[in-house]
Amino acid sequence: MPTNHPAIPPRKHALSVPVTLPPVLREFCWVTLLLTLISGLYCIAMVVVFHKHYPYNWPFFLRSERFSDFTIFTHKFEYFHQAAFFTTGFPINYPAPMTIVYEAFFKFAGSKALLAFLIVLLLSFAVPAVLFGRALVKRGLSRSTATVVVSITLLLSWPALLLVDRANVEVIVWIAVALGAWAYARNKGWTAAAMFGVAASLKLFPFIYLALFLTRKNFPKVLFGALVFGGVTLASLAMLGPTIPVAYQGLAMGMSSFRANYMVMYRPAEGGFDHSVLAFCKLWIAIALRDHSAHALLVALNIYLPLMAIGGILLYFLLIRKLPLLNQLLVLTIASIYFTPFSGDGTLIHLYCSFALCSFLAIDAWKRKIEIPGLRTIFLCYAWLFSIESFLIVIGYRVEGQFKCVGIAVLLISALRHPLGPPLKSNQEEDLSWPNASNIQTARILPDNVS
Repeated sequence: MPTNHPAIPPRKHALSVPVTLPPVLREFCWVTLLLTLISGLYCIAMVVVFHKHYPYNWPFFLRSERFSDFTIFTHKFEYFHQAAFFTTGFPINYPAPMTIVYEAFFKFAGSKALLAFLIVLLLSFAVPAVLFGRALVKRGLSRSTATVVVSITLLLSWPALLLVDRANVEVIVWIAVALGAWAYARNKGWTAAAMFGVAASLKLFPFIYLALFLTRKNFPKVLFGALVFGGVTLASLAMLGPTIPVAYQGLAMGMSSFRANYMVMYRPAEGGFDHSVLAFCKLWIAIALRDHSAHALLVALNIYLPLMAIGGILLYFLLIRKLPLLNQLLVLTIASIYFTPFSGDGTLIHLYCSFALCSFLAIDAWKRKIEIPGLRTIFLCYAWLFSIESFLIVIGYRVEGQFKCVGIAVLLISALRHPLGPPLKSNQEEDLSWPNASNIQTARILPDNVS
């Protein structure tokens, strides 16, 4: 991969021309539409021709399961701040701060709790979609073209539809991470560190985003994010009660239940919603050993956790920290939703931030008649991961999550291989003028007749 080309100067005459949709974004839209069409036709055929039903009631779950990720805790929160809270009903599999988020909604009586959460959930997608569309228009796309891109991205996006259908609180984590990424891109480092700390307290994996500050040797912000994480967690344990030790032990029981039922066990009905590397391994173990796979699955988990931790640290210090900022954000996002021992499809919404930034980069490159190596592959992977999926069952095993696992692997390799910005220096200032296509050294100028 060449790295010694001079920076490509912008073509000033191209900047005044109205911007058509960049080819990579155009292909993303068409591939998303095509995959969604194939998925829908497949499920229709399974129902009409083969008379199968669940899970082919595309694109949603059974009506009886709608919003169940939220409503399953309805009666549990009647015992909030009591020891009985941890032994009643379905176990809480979340850290204390996320439990407090649940409680904030269950303060509303009856069905109003679900209604309040659904309003927040829908706004959390609608508001960023409007802002994304305005940003596309500001960068030169027509309003109608921007509307088409935003509509296809959001309305045909499997992760967003899944969270709405199940009323899943992953969206709260995404809000915190997205605000942190926005603050980081706006050079508001302390705010970004605080939001990453809050996100990590809700669900541990966003802690990885603090590595963005390690690249610039900005250790005070890493420490600040860790302190926010600890402070929010401790305050939430106190609010959860009845005492901090009781709350901690109760939540630990819930996490033990999650480990036993999701991290160790292979669940045929839900394996297709898990796109982690471990889920890919668990599928092959389950197929090979069938009823005798329990011990092998436990051994696999015990090997997997330290292996991913050591491998991730080595990958960061040997490669990731030297990548351009947009590559770092994309790779860290992938790591946070790919190398964990369980990662449901709802976590794919965390790729939306890098998708938006890659879209801005694509428009900037297209205006300057620049082709950025690897960007087409990245957008095809986004289409692969975002489009509404069908429910593939092979010899009785659901494998749609494993197909997404392969797609994430391709996206990761592309993000590690192809720079989406200028190379970083260890002493680089905090000026984040990105994404910007003019200073990508591996880009090449397109002929004037390319359209």
